[in-house]
Amino acid sequence: MAQSLVRLKEFLIELGAHEVRHTGSVFTSHLTGVYDYLKQWNCPEHVMVAGLFHSIYGSEAFTRFSVDLTRRDEVRKVIGDEAERLVYIFSAAGWPSFQAAVMTNNIRHLRDRFSNTPLVVTRPEFDNLLWVHLANVLEQEGRLEGKMKQGFVDRKRLWRIVAERLGQQAIESWEKVYEEETVLC
Repeated sequence: MAQSLVRLKEFLIELGAHEVRHTGSVFTSHLTGVYDYLKQWNCPEHVMVAGLFHSIYGSEAFTRFSVDLTRRDEVRKVIGDEAERLVYIFSAAGWPSFQAAVMTNNIRHLRDRFSNTPLVVTRPEFDNLLWVHLANVLEQEGRLEGKMKQGFVDRKRLWRIVAERLGQQAIESWEKVYEEETVLC
């Protein structure tokens, strides 16, 4: 790994991520859990690092923490260009446009919620984004409160579609999480 995991976690602490609550835990625990899923799936290093930092610029659903976009160069120097680009796309892609891109398999639907402009991504970037999104959802699914699950168009189906696009490892992880959720309900 170009940057040691210890250094990356230290940077998250410097940013204050350890002080923020997230789905019944602390934000850094969630971020590490996302990283762990991506590592388990043998994703490329920059995808794992993007998972560790995926929502540091905030997201539509997670607004309790965000690093100002003026600090993108600083973040990029620590995590690398490819990882930072995925982190930005994760945070910038508005939920309705992301959902439309997944359901239609058309990346032209993506919109940048910060600038309200089209979000231009390559197919490989989108595929890597799908890995990060799926890891994010699966890591926290069991802890999500009912109110956080509202507003998603057939959430379970959407993430099944993502898992099917990504392959057997993703499908197996999806099945494990959603089978456990069904048993617990």
